[in-house]
Amino acid sequence: MGTRKHNIIVIMLSAAIAISISFFQWKSKRSPIYKSLVYPVTYGWGYDILVKDTLFIHQESVPAMEGNKPFTTKAQAMEASSRVISKLKKGESPSFTRSEIERIILSR
Repeated sequence: MGTRKHNIIVIMLSAAIAISISFFQWKSKRSPIYKSLVYPVTYGWGYDILVKDTLFIHQESVPAMEGNKPFTTKAQAMEASSRVISKLKKGESPSFTRSEIERIILSR
């Protein structure tokens, strides 16, 4: 095989590898990092927060409130999990204050 033909093959393979790497990096950036799953629990609703499909938060009761009572509606659990994800995306702590939880509970 001639040197010229060898160089063309090496360049073509290098380009194919570079394109493949770029594609997979682009695809991974587009994939959502955070997901929430809302599910029924005894007498109410809870939620899980997943980061890159790995369980990060498992919340069966309303945070920042006394007792281990679940959210009474699915909408409340969905709103809370949505706010947790919003906080995580901003680099904030996913915890809630009592007033934040009261707003979620009263608005739903």
